[in-house]
Amino acid sequence: MHSFHGQTARNDSSRAAVQLEKLDRGLVAAATAEGVFLSWRLLRHEATGYSERGLTGADFHVYRDGRRIAAVRDSTNYLDRGGTRNSTYEVRAVIGGRETDRSRGIKPWDGVYGELPLRKPAGGVTPAGEAYEYSANDMSAGDVDGDGQYEFIVKWDPSNSKDVSHSGYTGPVYIDCYRLDGTLLYRVDLGPNIRAGAHYTQFLVYDFDGDGKAELLFKTAPGTRTIRYDAKGRIASEAYITMLPEDAAAGFSHRDDYRMSSSDYYEHVVRLFMSWHAHEEVVAGRWPASLEECFGIERRYAYPLAREDAERLADHFFDVYAPSRSSRNNLRAFEGFVLQGPEYLTVFKGETGEELETIRYKPGRHDDGLLWGDYAWNRIEPGNRVDRFLAGVAYLDGRKPYAIFARGYYTRSAVAAGRHRCRHASHSARLSVPAESFCQRSPDRLGQGVDGLRYGKTRTYLFQKGGGNHRRLRRQGQYVGTVRRIVGTGGFKRGARSEHHAADLQDELSEGRRPRYDGDREAEVMEGRPQDGRLADHYRDASGLGGGRAGLHFGLSSGRGRFPVAV
Repeated sequence: MHSFHGQTARNDSSRAAVQLEKLDRGLVAAATAEGVFLSWRLLRHEATGYSERGLTGADFHVYRDGRRIAAVRDSTNYLDRGGTRNSTYEVRAVIGGRETDRSRGIKPWDGVYGELPLRKPAGGVTPAGEAYEYSANDMSAGDVDGDGQYEFIVKWDPSNSKDVSHSGYTGPVYIDCYRLDGTLLYRVDLGPNIRAGAHYTQFLVYDFDGDGKAELLFKTAPGTRTIRYDAKGRIASEAYITMLPEDAAAGFSHRDDYRMSSSDYYEHVVRLFMSWHAHEEVVAGRWPASLEECFGIERRYAYPLAREDAERLADHFFDVYAPSRSSRNNLRAFEGFVLQGPEYLTVFKGETGEELETIRYKPGRHDDGLLWGDYAWNRIEPGNRVDRFLAGVAYLDGRKPYAIFARGYYTRSAVAAGRHRCRHASHSARLSVPAESFCQRSPDRLGQGVDGLRYGKTRTYLFQKGGGNHRRLRRQGQYVGTVRRIVGTGGFKRGARSEHHAADLQDELSEGRRPRYDGDREAEVMEGRPQDGRLADHYRDASGLGGGRAGLHFGLSSGRGRFPVAV
Protein backbone atom coordinates (compact mmCIF):
# COMPACT_ATOMS: atom_id res chain seq x y z
CA MET A 1 0.00 0.00 0.00
CA HIS A 2 1.44 3.37 -0.98
CA SER A 3 2.27 5.81 1.79
CA PHE A 4 1.16 9.00 0.00
CA HIS A 5 4.04 10.73 1.82
CA GLY A 6 2.64 9.35 5.06
CA GLN A 7 4.60 9.15 8.26
CA THR A 8 6.20 5.96 9.50
CA ALA A 9 4.45 3.93 12.14
CA ARG A 10 5.93 3.17 15.54
CA ASN A 11 8.39 0.27 15.55
CA ASP A 12 7.08 -3.28 15.69
CA SER A 13 8.11 -3.93 19.29
CA SER A 14 6.22 -0.86 20.47
CA ARG A 15 3.11 -1.79 18.52
CA ALA A 16 3.31 -5.40 19.65
CA ALA A 17 3.04 -4.25 23.26
CA VAL A 18 -0.43 -2.84 22.68
CA GLN A 19 -3.20 -5.31 23.55
CA LEU A 20 -5.77 -5.25 20.75
CA GLU A 21 -8.52 -7.57 19.58
CA LYS A 22 -7.47 -10.72 17.72
CA LEU A 23 -9.71 -10.58 14.66
CA ASP A 24 -9.62 -12.16 11.22
CA ARG A 25 -9.76 -10.37 7.88
CA GLY A 26 -13.46 -9.68 8.29
CA LEU A 27 -14.24 -9.80 4.58
CA VAL A 28 -17.85 -8.98 3.69
CA ALA A 29 -19.56 -8.56 0.33
CA ALA A 30 -22.77 -6.71 -0.48
CA ALA A 31 -24.71 -6.87 -3.74
CA THR A 32 -25.47 -3.37 -5.06
CA ALA A 33 -26.93 -1.91 -8.25
CA GLU A 34 -23.37 -1.15 -9.42
CA GLY A 35 -21.85 -4.55 -8.63
CA VAL A 36 -20.56 -6.33 -5.55
CA PHE A 37 -18.97 -4.12 -2.92
CA LEU A 38 -16.21 -5.74 -0.81
CA SER A 39 -14.76 -4.49 2.46
CA TRP A 40 -12.14 -5.98 4.81
CA ARG A 41 -9.75 -5.22 7.69
CA LEU A 42 -6.15 -4.07 7.71
CA LEU A 43 -4.47 -6.08 10.48
CA ARG A 44 -2.11 -4.54 13.00
CA HIS A 45 1.08 -6.23 11.80
CA GLU A 46 0.32 -5.02 8.24
CA ALA A 47 0.11 -1.32 9.13
CA THR A 48 3.24 0.69 8.30
CA GLY A 49 2.22 4.29 8.94
CA TYR A 50 -0.45 6.86 8.23
CA SER A 51 -1.23 9.55 5.71
CA GLU A 52 -3.85 12.22 5.15
CA ARG A 53 -6.12 9.46 3.85
CA GLY A 54 -5.66 7.15 6.83
CA LEU A 55 -3.47 4.17 7.64
CA THR A 56 -0.92 2.82 5.19
CA GLY A 57 0.27 -0.77 4.94
CA ALA A 58 -0.09 -3.97 2.93
CA ASP A 59 -1.44 -4.26 -0.62
CA PHE A 60 -4.22 -6.77 -1.37
CA HIS A 61 -5.22 -9.17 -4.15
CA VAL A 62 -8.95 -9.74 -4.66
CA TYR A 63 -10.14 -13.12 -5.95
CA ARG A 64 -13.51 -14.03 -7.43
CA ASP A 65 -14.34 -17.72 -7.90
CA GLY A 66 -10.65 -18.60 -7.49
CA ARG A 67 -9.38 -16.08 -10.08
CA ARG A 68 -7.54 -12.87 -9.22
CA ILE A 69 -9.52 -9.90 -10.46
CA ALA A 70 -7.81 -6.90 -8.84
CA ALA A 71 -4.79 -5.56 -6.94
CA VAL A 72 -5.75 -2.95 -4.33
CA ARG A 73 -2.95 -0.67 -3.16
CA ASP A 74 -4.60 2.23 -1.34
CA SER A 75 -7.65 1.01 0.55
CA THR A 76 -9.44 -1.93 2.17
CA ASN A 77 -12.49 -2.02 -0.11
CA TYR A 78 -13.23 -2.76 -3.74
CA LEU A 79 -16.23 -2.59 -6.09
CA ASP A 80 -16.43 -5.59 -8.46
CA ARG A 81 -18.70 -4.45 -11.29
CA GLY A 82 -18.64 -7.92 -12.82
CA GLY A 83 -19.66 -9.82 -9.69
CA THR A 84 -23.00 -11.51 -9.02
CA ARG A 85 -24.86 -12.82 -5.98
CA ASN A 86 -23.48 -16.28 -6.78
CA SER A 87 -19.83 -15.22 -6.81
CA THR A 88 -17.40 -16.38 -4.12
CA TYR A 89 -14.74 -13.95 -2.92
CA GLU A 90 -11.52 -14.01 -0.95
CA VAL A 91 -8.80 -11.45 -0.23
CA ARG A 92 -5.05 -12.06 0.18
CA ALA A 93 -2.59 -9.63 1.76
CA VAL A 94 0.55 -8.82 -0.24
CA ILE A 95 3.71 -7.81 1.63
CA GLY A 96 7.06 -7.49 -0.11
CA GLY A 97 5.50 -8.74 -3.34
CA ARG A 98 4.32 -12.02 -1.77
CA GLU A 99 0.83 -13.12 -0.73
CA THR A 100 1.04 -13.71 3.00
CA ASP A 101 -2.52 -14.17 4.20
CA ARG A 102 -5.69 -15.68 2.75
CA SER A 103 -9.18 -14.86 3.97
CA ARG A 104 -11.99 -17.37 4.12
CA GLY A 105 -14.25 -17.43 1.08
CA ILE A 106 -17.58 -15.61 1.33
CA LYS A 107 -20.65 -14.99 -0.81
CA PRO A 108 -22.41 -11.60 -1.12
CA TRP A 109 -25.40 -10.59 0.93
CA ASP A 110 -28.59 -10.39 -1.07
CA GLY A 111 -28.68 -6.60 -0.67
CA VAL A 112 -26.58 -3.73 0.62
CA TYR A 113 -26.75 -4.99 4.21
CA GLY A 114 -26.92 -8.26 6.10
CA GLU A 115 -29.83 -9.15 8.38
CA LEU A 116 -29.39 -10.42 11.93
CA PRO A 117 -32.39 -12.49 13.10
CA LEU A 118 -33.36 -11.58 16.67
CA ARG A 119 -35.45 -13.28 19.34
CA LYS A 120 -37.80 -10.68 20.81
CA PRO A 121 -38.48 -10.93 24.57
CA ALA A 122 -42.04 -11.27 25.76
CA GLY A 123 -43.76 -8.12 27.00
CA GLY A 124 -45.17 -7.58 30.45
CA VAL A 125 -47.17 -5.36 32.80
CA THR A 126 -45.81 -2.84 35.33
CA PRO A 127 -46.95 -2.57 38.98
CA ALA A 128 -49.12 0.34 37.80
CA GLY A 129 -50.93 -1.94 35.31
CA GLU A 130 -49.28 -0.56 32.17
CA ALA A 131 -48.55 -3.10 29.42
CA TYR A 132 -45.29 -2.90 27.47
CA GLU A 133 -43.56 -4.62 24.55
CA TYR A 134 -39.93 -4.75 23.43
CA SER A 135 -37.84 -3.35 20.59
CA ALA A 136 -34.14 -3.67 19.83
CA ASN A 137 -32.19 -0.68 21.11
CA ASP A 138 -28.38 -0.35 21.32
CA MET A 139 -25.94 -2.87 19.85
CA SER A 140 -22.23 -3.57 20.15
CA ALA A 141 -19.92 -6.22 18.70
CA GLY A 142 -17.08 -8.36 19.97
CA ASP A 143 -15.42 -11.69 19.30
CA VAL A 144 -16.70 -13.64 22.30
CA ASP A 145 -15.47 -17.13 21.29
CA GLY A 146 -12.01 -16.41 19.86
CA ASP A 147 -12.68 -17.43 16.26
CA GLY A 148 -11.74 -13.99 14.89
CA GLN A 149 -15.31 -13.09 13.94
CA TYR A 150 -17.65 -10.71 15.71
CA GLU A 151 -20.69 -11.73 17.67
CA PHE A 152 -23.37 -9.12 18.37
CA ILE A 153 -24.57 -7.84 21.73
CA VAL A 154 -28.09 -6.39 21.54
CA LYS A 155 -29.90 -4.41 24.22
CA TRP A 156 -33.70 -4.63 24.34
CA ASP A 157 -35.70 -1.71 25.77
CA PRO A 158 -39.38 -1.87 26.76
CA SER A 159 -41.91 0.45 25.14
CA ASN A 160 -42.25 2.30 28.48
CA SER A 161 -38.54 3.13 28.62
CA LYS A 162 -38.07 6.50 30.36
CA ASP A 163 -35.77 9.45 30.28
CA VAL A 164 -34.26 10.08 33.72
CA SER A 165 -36.43 13.19 34.06
CA HIS A 166 -39.70 11.29 33.51
CA SER A 167 -41.62 9.54 36.24
CA GLY A 168 -43.12 6.07 35.84
CA TYR A 169 -42.38 2.36 35.96
CA THR A 170 -40.50 0.56 33.19
CA GLY A 171 -40.11 -3.04 32.19
CA PRO A 172 -36.71 -4.71 32.65
CA VAL A 173 -33.80 -4.38 30.24
CA TYR A 174 -32.39 -7.41 28.42
CA ILE A 175 -28.97 -7.86 26.82
CA ASP A 176 -28.59 -10.68 24.25
CA CYS A 177 -25.57 -12.27 22.58
CA TYR A 178 -26.06 -13.49 18.98
CA ARG A 179 -23.95 -15.13 16.34
CA LEU A 180 -24.24 -13.60 12.87
CA ASP A 181 -26.64 -16.39 11.84
CA GLY A 182 -29.05 -15.35 14.59
CA THR A 183 -28.18 -18.05 17.12
CA LEU A 184 -29.01 -16.70 20.58
CA LEU A 185 -26.25 -17.78 22.97
CA TYR A 186 -27.63 -16.21 26.14
CA ARG A 187 -29.72 -13.37 27.51
CA VAL A 188 -28.99 -11.23 30.58
CA ASP A 189 -32.13 -10.05 32.36
CA LEU A 190 -31.05 -6.97 34.31
CA GLY A 191 -34.07 -7.32 36.57
CA PRO A 192 -36.47 -4.82 38.16
CA ASN A 193 -33.76 -2.76 39.87
CA ILE A 194 -32.17 -1.40 36.69
CA ARG A 195 -34.51 1.17 35.14
CA ALA A 196 -34.94 1.23 31.34
CA GLY A 197 -33.92 4.35 29.45
CA ALA A 198 -31.17 5.87 27.34
CA HIS A 199 -29.12 7.07 30.33
CA TYR A 200 -29.19 3.98 32.51
CA THR A 201 -27.41 1.00 30.91
CA GLN A 202 -24.07 1.55 29.18
CA PHE A 203 -22.51 -1.80 28.33
CA LEU A 204 -18.91 -2.45 27.29
CA VAL A 205 -17.90 -5.31 24.97
CA TYR A 206 -14.14 -5.76 24.65
CA ASP A 207 -11.31 -8.22 25.22
CA PHE A 208 -10.05 -6.65 28.43
CA ASP A 209 -7.88 -9.51 29.70
CA GLY A 210 -6.17 -10.28 26.36
CA ASP A 211 -7.25 -13.92 26.08
CA GLY A 212 -8.69 -13.38 22.58
CA LYS A 213 -12.30 -13.43 23.78
CA ALA A 214 -14.39 -10.37 24.58
CA GLU A 215 -15.99 -9.81 27.99
CA LEU A 216 -19.12 -7.81 28.81
CA LEU A 217 -19.15 -5.21 31.58
CA PHE A 218 -22.17 -3.28 32.77
CA LYS A 219 -24.05 -2.11 35.84
CA THR A 220 -26.15 -4.76 37.59
CA ALA A 221 -28.22 -5.10 40.78
CA PRO A 222 -29.98 -7.74 42.86
CA GLY A 223 -32.29 -9.56 40.46
CA THR A 224 -29.86 -9.60 37.50
CA ARG A 225 -29.58 -13.09 35.98
CA THR A 226 -28.16 -14.87 32.92
CA ILE A 227 -30.38 -17.18 30.86
CA ARG A 228 -28.45 -19.62 28.64
CA TYR A 229 -29.90 -21.48 25.63
CA ASP A 230 -29.11 -24.82 24.01
CA ALA A 231 -28.64 -25.52 20.29
CA LYS A 232 -32.41 -25.78 19.80
CA GLY A 233 -33.10 -22.41 21.43
CA ARG A 234 -34.48 -23.87 24.65
CA ILE A 235 -33.53 -22.51 28.07
CA ALA A 236 -30.59 -24.58 29.33
CA SER A 237 -29.85 -22.79 32.60
CA GLU A 238 -30.46 -19.65 34.65
CA ALA A 239 -28.11 -18.09 37.18
CA TYR A 240 -28.25 -14.90 39.24
CA ILE A 241 -25.18 -12.77 39.73
CA THR A 242 -23.34 -13.15 43.03
CA MET A 243 -24.38 -10.58 45.60
CA LEU A 244 -21.62 -9.16 47.77
CA PRO A 245 -21.42 -11.02 51.11
CA GLU A 246 -22.09 -7.92 53.18
CA ASP A 247 -25.27 -7.22 51.19
CA ALA A 248 -26.55 -10.77 51.61
CA ALA A 249 -25.77 -10.55 55.33
CA ALA A 250 -27.72 -7.28 55.51
CA GLY A 251 -30.82 -9.01 54.16
CA PHE A 252 -30.76 -7.94 50.51
CA SER A 253 -31.88 -10.63 48.07
CA HIS A 254 -32.63 -11.29 44.41
CA ARG A 255 -36.35 -11.12 45.24
CA ASP A 256 -36.08 -7.42 46.12
CA ASP A 257 -37.80 -4.73 44.07
CA TYR A 258 -36.52 -1.23 44.87
CA ARG A 259 -38.75 0.67 42.44
CA MET A 260 -40.49 3.39 44.37
CA SER A 261 -44.22 4.01 44.46
CA SER A 262 -45.44 7.54 45.17
CA SER A 263 -46.06 6.58 48.81
CA ASP A 264 -42.55 5.08 49.01
CA TYR A 265 -41.08 8.37 47.82
CA TYR A 266 -43.10 10.37 50.34
CA GLU A 267 -41.82 8.12 53.13
CA HIS A 268 -38.29 8.51 51.74
CA VAL A 269 -38.56 12.31 51.99
CA VAL A 270 -39.97 12.16 55.53
CA ARG A 271 -37.03 10.02 56.64
CA LEU A 272 -34.61 12.37 54.87
CA PHE A 273 -36.09 15.33 56.74
CA MET A 274 -36.00 13.49 60.09
CA SER A 275 -32.24 13.01 59.66
CA TRP A 276 -31.57 16.48 58.21
CA HIS A 277 -29.62 17.60 61.29
CA ALA A 278 -27.10 14.78 60.73
CA HIS A 279 -26.59 15.28 56.98
CA GLU A 280 -22.88 15.67 56.26
CA GLU A 281 -23.39 18.95 54.42
CA VAL A 282 -25.46 20.38 57.29
CA VAL A 283 -22.91 19.24 59.86
CA ALA A 284 -20.12 20.82 57.80
CA GLY A 285 -22.05 24.09 57.64
CA ARG A 286 -22.39 24.13 53.87
CA TRP A 287 -26.17 23.69 53.88
CA PRO A 288 -28.75 25.46 56.10
CA ALA A 289 -29.29 23.97 59.54
CA SER A 290 -33.08 24.02 59.07
CA LEU A 291 -35.33 22.99 56.21
CA GLU A 292 -37.40 26.11 56.79
CA GLU A 293 -34.39 28.18 55.74
CA CYS A 294 -34.06 26.02 52.61
CA PHE A 295 -37.70 26.68 51.76
CA GLY A 296 -37.59 30.40 52.62
CA ILE A 297 -40.10 30.26 55.47
CA GLU A 298 -39.99 31.12 59.15
CA ARG A 299 -38.43 28.48 61.37
CA ARG A 300 -41.11 26.53 63.25
CA TYR A 301 -39.69 23.22 64.44
CA ALA A 302 -36.98 21.86 66.70
CA TYR A 303 -34.25 19.59 65.31
CA PRO A 304 -33.91 16.62 65.20
CA LEU A 305 -37.38 16.66 63.69
CA ALA A 306 -40.13 14.55 65.19
CA ARG A 307 -41.96 12.46 62.60
CA GLU A 308 -45.06 14.66 62.75
CA ASP A 309 -42.98 17.77 62.07
CA ALA A 310 -41.07 16.04 59.27
CA GLU A 311 -44.41 15.09 57.67
CA ARG A 312 -45.64 18.70 57.88
CA LEU A 313 -42.46 19.93 56.18
CA ALA A 314 -42.75 17.16 53.60
CA ASP A 315 -46.30 18.26 52.83
CA HIS A 316 -45.06 21.85 52.45
CA PHE A 317 -42.25 20.65 50.18
CA PHE A 318 -44.57 18.55 47.98
CA ASP A 319 -47.56 20.90 47.82
CA VAL A 320 -46.16 24.43 48.19
CA TYR A 321 -42.43 24.76 47.75
CA ALA A 322 -41.92 22.41 44.77
CA PRO A 323 -44.88 23.77 42.71
CA SER A 324 -43.67 27.33 43.43
CA ARG A 325 -40.42 26.45 41.69
CA SER A 326 -42.13 24.99 38.63
CA SER A 327 -45.68 23.96 37.75
CA ARG A 328 -44.18 20.71 36.44
CA ASN A 329 -42.98 19.66 39.91
CA ASN A 330 -45.70 17.12 40.69
CA LEU A 331 -43.83 15.11 43.30
CA ARG A 332 -47.01 13.40 44.52
CA ALA A 333 -46.95 11.45 41.25
CA PHE A 334 -43.28 10.47 41.52
CA GLU A 335 -42.88 6.72 41.00
CA GLY A 336 -40.88 4.01 39.25
CA PHE A 337 -37.40 5.29 40.13
CA VAL A 338 -34.72 3.18 41.83
CA LEU A 339 -33.10 5.35 44.50
CA GLN A 340 -31.85 2.70 46.90
CA GLY A 341 -30.46 -0.82 47.02
CA PRO A 342 -27.04 -2.25 46.08
CA GLU A 343 -25.42 -1.30 42.78
CA TYR A 344 -22.90 -3.63 41.16
CA LEU A 345 -20.52 -3.81 38.23
CA THR A 346 -20.40 -7.30 36.75
CA VAL A 347 -17.93 -8.85 34.31
CA PHE A 348 -19.56 -11.52 32.15
CA LYS A 349 -17.74 -14.10 30.06
CA GLY A 350 -18.65 -13.08 26.54
CA GLU A 351 -18.95 -16.60 25.14
CA THR A 352 -21.38 -18.00 27.71
CA GLY A 353 -22.72 -15.09 29.79
CA GLU A 354 -21.15 -16.68 32.85
CA GLU A 355 -20.45 -14.23 35.67
CA LEU A 356 -16.70 -13.78 36.11
CA GLU A 357 -16.80 -11.20 38.87
CA THR A 358 -19.15 -8.75 40.56
CA ILE A 359 -17.94 -5.76 42.58
CA ARG A 360 -19.48 -2.62 44.03
CA TYR A 361 -20.36 -0.14 41.29
CA LYS A 362 -18.25 3.01 41.22
CA PRO A 363 -18.98 5.90 41.19
CA GLY A 364 -21.64 5.13 43.77
CA ARG A 365 -25.12 6.65 44.10
CA HIS A 366 -24.54 8.10 47.58
CA ASP A 367 -28.08 9.55 47.71
CA ASP A 368 -31.23 10.17 45.64
CA GLY A 369 -29.69 13.10 43.76
CA LEU A 370 -29.68 15.72 46.52
CA LEU A 371 -25.88 15.99 46.32
CA TRP A 372 -25.96 15.72 42.51
CA GLY A 373 -28.10 18.82 41.93
CA ASP A 374 -31.45 17.11 41.36
CA TYR A 375 -33.21 19.33 43.92
CA ALA A 376 -31.29 22.54 43.23
CA TRP A 377 -32.83 23.69 39.94
CA ASN A 378 -36.33 24.95 39.26
CA ARG A 379 -37.31 21.51 38.04
CA ILE A 380 -36.99 19.23 41.07
CA GLU A 381 -36.13 15.82 39.61
CA PRO A 382 -34.90 13.20 42.10
CA GLY A 383 -33.06 10.36 40.40
CA ASN A 384 -32.17 12.45 37.35
CA ARG A 385 -28.56 13.64 37.25
CA VAL A 386 -27.49 10.99 39.75
CA ASP A 387 -28.59 8.26 37.32
CA ARG A 388 -27.04 9.59 34.11
CA PHE A 389 -24.32 7.15 33.12
CA LEU A 390 -21.63 7.01 30.46
CA ALA A 391 -19.02 4.34 29.68
CA GLY A 392 -16.14 3.68 27.33
CA VAL A 393 -12.83 1.90 26.74
CA ALA A 394 -9.53 3.80 26.85
CA TYR A 395 -5.86 2.85 26.68
CA LEU A 396 -4.87 4.98 29.66
CA ASP A 397 -1.34 3.57 29.81
CA GLY A 398 -1.01 3.18 26.03
CA ARG A 399 -0.89 -0.62 26.26
CA LYS A 400 -3.91 -2.13 28.00
CA PRO A 401 -7.64 -1.38 27.70
CA TYR A 402 -9.32 0.19 30.72
CA ALA A 403 -13.05 0.23 31.40
CA ILE A 404 -14.34 3.75 32.05
CA PHE A 405 -17.65 4.28 33.87
CA ALA A 406 -19.05 7.78 34.45
CA ARG A 407 -21.92 9.08 36.54
CA GLY A 408 -23.63 12.46 36.79
CA TYR A 409 -24.06 15.56 34.65
CA TYR A 410 -23.93 19.28 35.36
CA THR A 411 -23.61 19.82 39.12
CA ARG A 412 -21.45 16.77 39.82
CA SER A 413 -19.71 14.23 37.63
CA ALA A 414 -17.42 11.37 38.60
CA VAL A 415 -15.65 8.59 36.69
CA ALA A 416 -14.15 5.26 37.71
CA ALA A 417 -11.45 3.60 35.60
CA GLY A 418 -10.54 -0.06 36.04
CA ARG A 419 -8.86 -3.09 34.48
CA HIS A 420 -10.15 -6.65 34.19
CA ARG A 421 -7.40 -9.25 34.34
CA CYS A 422 -7.81 -13.02 33.92
CA ARG A 423 -5.13 -14.49 36.19
CA HIS A 424 -4.99 -18.10 35.02
CA ALA A 425 -6.56 -20.65 32.71
CA SER A 426 -9.53 -21.29 34.96
CA HIS A 427 -10.71 -17.77 34.23
CA SER A 428 -10.49 -16.63 37.82
CA ALA A 429 -10.82 -12.91 37.21
CA ARG A 430 -9.93 -9.74 39.01
CA LEU A 431 -11.57 -6.40 38.24
CA SER A 432 -9.61 -3.54 39.71
CA VAL A 433 -11.18 -0.07 39.92
CA PRO A 434 -8.47 2.02 41.59
CA ALA A 435 -9.55 5.55 40.78
CA GLU A 436 -12.53 7.80 40.36
CA SER A 437 -12.27 11.07 38.50
CA PHE A 438 -14.13 13.36 36.14
CA CYS A 439 -13.74 12.72 32.40
CA GLN A 440 -14.52 10.49 29.44
CA ARG A 441 -12.40 9.08 26.65
CA SER A 442 -10.80 11.38 24.09
CA PRO A 443 -8.47 10.35 21.25
CA ASP A 444 -4.73 10.20 21.78
CA ARG A 445 -3.59 13.59 20.42
CA LEU A 446 0.19 14.01 20.39
CA GLY A 447 1.56 10.70 19.12
CA GLN A 448 2.75 9.06 22.35
CA GLY A 449 0.13 6.32 22.45
CA VAL A 450 -1.85 7.31 25.56
CA ASP A 451 -5.59 7.87 25.40
CA GLY A 452 -7.14 10.89 27.05
CA LEU A 453 -10.36 11.50 28.93
CA ARG A 454 -12.87 14.17 28.08
CA TYR A 455 -16.25 15.05 29.54
CA GLY A 456 -18.90 17.23 27.93
CA LYS A 457 -17.66 20.61 26.76
CA THR A 458 -14.40 20.45 28.66
CA ARG A 459 -11.24 20.43 26.61
CA THR A 460 -9.07 17.36 26.20
CA TYR A 461 -7.22 15.94 29.17
CA LEU A 462 -5.37 12.73 29.75
CA PHE A 463 -4.49 10.54 32.64
CA GLN A 464 -1.13 8.97 31.89
CA LYS A 465 -0.55 6.01 34.14
CA GLY A 466 2.74 5.70 35.97
CA GLY A 467 4.60 8.93 36.54
CA GLY A 468 4.85 12.39 35.12
CA ASN A 469 2.88 15.37 36.27
CA HIS A 470 -0.79 15.67 35.54
CA ARG A 471 -0.90 18.16 32.72
CA ARG A 472 -3.79 19.65 30.81
CA LEU A 473 -3.73 20.05 27.05
CA ARG A 474 -4.36 23.58 25.90
CA ARG A 475 -4.94 24.16 22.24
CA GLN A 476 -1.24 24.95 22.06
CA GLY A 477 -0.36 21.92 24.21
CA GLN A 478 0.91 24.18 27.01
CA TYR A 479 1.28 23.06 30.63
CA VAL A 480 -0.95 24.69 33.19
CA GLY A 481 -1.96 22.34 35.99
CA THR A 482 -4.65 20.00 37.24
CA VAL A 483 -8.22 20.81 38.12
CA ARG A 484 -8.71 19.04 41.41
CA ARG A 485 -12.37 19.52 42.13
CA ILE A 486 -15.37 21.67 41.43
CA VAL A 487 -17.91 22.31 44.16
CA GLY A 488 -21.53 22.25 43.04
CA THR A 489 -24.29 23.81 45.09
CA GLY A 490 -26.58 20.77 45.50
CA GLY A 491 -29.18 20.78 48.26
CA PHE A 492 -32.41 22.80 47.93
CA LYS A 493 -30.91 26.10 46.77
CA ARG A 494 -33.58 27.87 44.73
CA GLY A 495 -32.69 28.24 41.07
CA ALA A 496 -29.07 27.40 41.72
CA ARG A 497 -27.11 28.28 38.64
CA SER A 498 -23.45 28.97 38.19
CA GLU A 499 -22.16 31.57 35.80
CA HIS A 500 -18.82 29.91 36.22
CA HIS A 501 -19.28 27.20 33.58
CA ALA A 502 -16.65 24.67 32.59
CA ALA A 503 -15.57 26.59 29.49
CA ASP A 504 -15.02 29.75 31.57
CA LEU A 505 -13.12 27.71 34.12
CA GLN A 506 -10.78 26.30 31.49
CA ASP A 507 -10.21 29.77 30.01
CA GLU A 508 -9.09 30.98 33.42
CA LEU A 509 -6.83 27.98 33.85
CA SER A 510 -5.31 28.47 30.41
CA GLU A 511 -4.40 32.01 31.41
CA GLY A 512 -2.73 30.77 34.58
CA ARG A 513 -5.30 32.41 36.90
CA ARG A 514 -6.84 30.81 39.96
CA PRO A 515 -10.58 30.42 39.25
CA ARG A 516 -12.81 32.62 41.32
CA TYR A 517 -15.28 31.37 43.88
CA ASP A 518 -18.66 32.72 42.85
CA GLY A 519 -20.85 31.17 45.52
CA ASP A 520 -21.94 28.28 43.34
CA ARG A 521 -18.72 26.66 42.23
CA GLU A 522 -15.15 26.55 43.39
CA ALA A 523 -12.10 25.02 41.76
CA GLU A 524 -8.66 24.31 43.10
CA VAL A 525 -5.68 24.11 40.77
CA MET A 526 -2.96 21.69 41.75
CA GLU A 527 0.04 19.95 40.35
CA GLY A 528 0.69 16.36 41.29
CA ARG A 529 2.23 13.05 40.45
CA PRO A 530 -0.10 10.09 40.07
CA GLN A 531 1.02 6.97 41.82
CA ASP A 532 0.71 4.08 39.36
CA GLY A 533 -2.51 5.51 38.06
CA ARG A 534 -4.31 5.62 41.41
CA LEU A 535 -5.73 9.09 41.75
CA ALA A 536 -7.73 8.13 44.82
CA ASP A 537 -4.51 7.29 46.68
CA HIS A 538 -2.96 10.63 45.81
CA TYR A 539 -5.81 13.14 46.02
CA ARG A 540 -8.41 13.07 48.73
CA ASP A 541 -12.03 13.35 47.61
CA ALA A 542 -11.14 11.79 44.27
CA SER A 543 -14.51 10.08 44.14
CA GLY A 544 -16.29 13.40 43.92
CA LEU A 545 -18.60 12.21 46.68
CA GLY A 546 -17.02 13.61 49.82
CA GLY A 547 -17.86 17.04 51.14
CA GLY A 548 -20.44 17.73 48.46
CA ARG A 549 -17.76 18.24 45.85
CA ALA A 550 -17.89 17.12 42.27
CA GLY A 551 -14.68 15.35 41.40
CA LEU A 552 -12.85 16.75 38.42
CA HIS A 553 -9.47 15.25 37.67
CA PHE A 554 -7.66 15.87 34.45
CA GLY A 555 -4.33 14.51 33.32
CA LEU A 556 -1.67 14.73 30.67
CA SER A 557 -2.51 14.55 26.99
CA SER A 558 -0.26 12.83 24.52
CA GLY A 559 -0.58 11.59 21.15
CA ARG A 560 -2.00 10.43 17.92
CA GLY A 561 -4.03 7.30 18.46
CA ARG A 562 -2.66 3.82 18.21
CA PHE A 563 -3.62 1.98 15.09
CA PRO A 564 -7.37 1.19 15.29
CA VAL A 565 -6.84 -2.15 13.60
CA ALA A 566 -7.10 -5.80 14.52
CA VAL A 567 -4.28 -8.12 15.53
